[in-house]
Amino acid sequence: MTRRSWLAGLSGLTAWIGRRRAGAGVAAPGSPRLPDHLPPEIGCWFMTEEEFEPGGWREFIDLVADHSPFTLLTTSIRAPGIEVTDPAVREIIGEAAEYARSRGIGIVMDLDVRLARGTFEEAHPDQLQEMLRIRELPQGAVDTLRLQPEPLSDHYTFRTTPYVCRGSRLVGALRYRLEGESIVAGSVEEITPECEVLEQSAEALEVRVPREQGTRTCVLAGFRHFTPDAFSPEIIPFQGAIIEAYADLPLAGVCKDEWGFPPCFDGNPAHDDYWYSQAMDDEYRRRARRGLAEIVPLLWRPHVGMEDERAGAINDFSRMVLDRHVEIETAFYEDTKAVFGEEAFVGTHATWYPQPDVREMKKNGLSWWAAPRDYAQTDEITPYCCRTALSKKWGGPWYNMFYAPTLDPYVREVTAATHAGGRVNFHPPYPRDDWTDARRGIFTEPVLDAMCLHRLLGFITTAPLDCPSAVVFGHEAAMNWTLSTWGDAGQALAEHLWLERIGADLIPTTEIESGSMFVDGDGKARYGPQQYDHIHLLRPQFCGPLVRRFVEKAERAGGTRVTQMGDWTRGPDGRPLPPAQVRLGSKDDGLGYPHSRRGSGSVGIPKRISEWGGSIVMPLWTRTRLLDGTFVFTGGDELYGPLAQGVGADRFAAFRLDAQGEIEALCGRIRWIGAGRLRLRFREPFDLAIWLDDTGWHGVVQDLEGPLPRSLARLTDDWLRLITPSPDSSGWLDQ
Repeated sequence: MTRRSWLAGLSGLTAWIGRRRAGAGVAAPGSPRLPDHLPPEIGCWFMTEEEFEPGGWREFIDLVADHSPFTLLTTSIRAPGIEVTDPAVREIIGEAAEYARSRGIGIVMDLDVRLARGTFEEAHPDQLQEMLRIRELPQGAVDTLRLQPEPLSDHYTFRTTPYVCRGSRLVGALRYRLEGESIVAGSVEEITPECEVLEQSAEALEVRVPREQGTRTCVLAGFRHFTPDAFSPEIIPFQGAIIEAYADLPLAGVCKDEWGFPPCFDGNPAHDDYWYSQAMDDEYRRRARRGLAEIVPLLWRPHVGMEDERAGAINDFSRMVLDRHVEIETAFYEDTKAVFGEEAFVGTHATWYPQPDVREMKKNGLSWWAAPRDYAQTDEITPYCCRTALSKKWGGPWYNMFYAPTLDPYVREVTAATHAGGRVNFHPPYPRDDWTDARRGIFTEPVLDAMCLHRLLGFITTAPLDCPSAVVFGHEAAMNWTLSTWGDAGQALAEHLWLERIGADLIPTTEIESGSMFVDGDGKARYGPQQYDHIHLLRPQFCGPLVRRFVEKAERAGGTRVTQMGDWTRGPDGRPLPPAQVRLGSKDDGLGYPHSRRGSGSVGIPKRISEWGGSIVMPLWTRTRLLDGTFVFTGGDELYGPLAQGVGADRFAAFRLDAQGEIEALCGRIRWIGAGRLRLRFREPFDLAIWLDDTGWHGVVQDLEGPLPRSLARLTDDWLRLITPSPDSSGWLDQ
């Protein structure tokens, strides 16, 4: 798998610029696009039916080429009845990709199986995803139960057929006695043969069930939906075949967005809906020696005296879901690399809602950290503690696909992302009724200026944000609804640390089990390039021996303080641990710990911002520090830097000092530089990036008309010129 290294990226950049010198003091033509060795500038393209008409794709590609700095377009389809398996669709995508490449833009095409649901259904009609709904017959004289499917839709069904129900069936019916709200163990009786099916259709399943005094009855109904079964043995080969069919097209890569089961917008707090299929049932039986349909009543409702077994069954179910979605994501990544080469870009994001809560757990088992990508990729209001953690896992900057109905939030998102070592994947303004016209909004001056100014950071670093703390949450406990803390993956704790000006990554314990988080040779807990001073181990209940060995090793090594928050008394099977293995949580939550970098400003002064019906903690102002020591600033015309060493800049600056306090890298809208021996002053602020390596100084100027200032010409003759693309003049901004 390709991994992105910020050190390798900078060495490659120096070589690139060395081959493309502008010449000191010469007004050489500028490019609106970044060099190939830098992390790309990314925008979104959602093709409508008009763009599948002959040549219909040309207008948007020209818009992007003429009025944006984008080097990649993550491209999907928003049109009724169009599937990627259609040869005519493939031909049009190929024409568009070829033309885009001729204009300096790479197409990263969405080839997800959800864009070929009709083809999959035709080939495998018995392998669609089912929803197993378990409902209890109400008390009273009524002896019939009518169950209906849930209407399901998401962005993959936008303007096309939803995940409609194709049919229903009676999976089973049970009779049992209750003690309070719990089922009496041993009282469950199979009564399916005694039931009469009155209606079995795509609209409903209606069943007449027998009653018996002193007992209750429930029905298990299966509803088959218009989307492939995630556990189908055919889904991974089918996915691979789609990618292979596009092998001869000039694509820059392939993307898969928000993979998982169809959406559940409340996480199903009643626990009476379960994604299901025969293949899923078989896989659960392989893992737990019982079929999924057999165990669903225990998942649904407590059974007297079976509390431990229920917790273990939930853990088995949740881990099965997580493992399968990661398996599909990994196959997609590896198939893309095998077909298009190691340099092919794999997008977009595994995040969906996107908060690490019960909705995401229901959809994909919180697969974010394990789903492989080129660069970390998230969307909307994914917490920054997740963005920064993912950037440590996959290397380089993170990308957040962002949209809003108006343009001001885009500028804010670019600024905050830069503070945290991230970038923006620009989704057109949404939600709006005029969303197809509104996509011109991101090619207007305010957004263009923000994206082109802040892209200069990539010339001096692609390092992630320095986060000396980590909240490592028990993945099993977060997803186990026998606990009152079900759905809490530690976001609130991590954001509390950010608001205390302590950078904290959010990481699940399954990343310890995979070996991605480990204790390094310095005796410190490490995740990618990040070493941690402090780990808050949040609710390790149900964690397995690999997590235990990691914690014990970290404690022995002593380089990272471990604060366990919550008792650890039970194993993955839900049963009590041997007394010698029990670990009680600390009475000290560690939040008052005099952190070695507490208040040092690695995350600036974050603020909580309301967005999308929720909130997010963002590093908006003052100074942040990246892992390689680069300081990032935003604001007005101010003095930036420690003591007398400083930089004067408008809106944005970033710089890094060497061990002697001399500037070794700098970028921003610079007015003057006054650090160490490097002292420069300009008549007007302009966009500049300079950095020093073993071969000397290198530089980039953006939107500079005429020759270089003499002071810069004397610094080096190795310069690259960039320009900000001209804004779109269609007048959309005035509408």
